[in-house]
Amino acid sequence: MDKDLLTRVGLVIATVVLYLIATRVDFYPTVVAPVAVIVVAVIMFWPRRSKAADTTTTSTREEIRHLREETQR
Repeated sequence: MDKDLLTRVGLVIATVVLYLIATRVDFYPTVVAPVAVIVVAVIMFWPRRSKAADTTTTSTREEIRHLREETQR
């Protein structure tokens, strides 16, 4: 399974648990709720770094270079 995805899901679960604990003890829930939403958004939309993405970028660059060479002929 995708290690990056599991890490993201684990961090989101930890954020939700911390939010639930904070609201249970009544620790500034009006401040904690928006912060939790922002943290989850940052976790889920942070760019992925993987070897597959690096090879895809390289192959895309090679395809663009190849197309440019063909159009110049």
